[in-house]
Amino acid sequence: MKYPELYQDLVELYDGTWMFNSIAGQLNNITQASLDHQAKLCLDEAIELTESGVDKQNALKEAIDVLVTAFGYLQKLEEAYGCDIGLAMNIVNENNLS
Repeated sequence: MKYPELYQDLVELYDGTWMFNSIAGQLNNITQASLDHQAKLCLDEAIELTESGVDKQNALKEAIDVLVTAFGYLQKLEEAYGCDIGLAMNIVNENNLS
């Protein structure tokens, strides 16, 4: 593994996102409306990233916010539908590398 520290940081970010969403009740009674709302949060964060300009600290923060909101969406999919997020990530990664 090229970046073991980054791997651990990503795991901690994913776990922290799950903990926040769990405490906030975001992983209970997931509806299509809550999935749509989470998708809008992802879009909003992506827009903020595109607007971050040349300020690299702000761009870094916004890029991480994109990850956090995407993690939240994935966690909702996993809770609502039992999606295998790890398997899906591996399939997407293999497709991207081919």
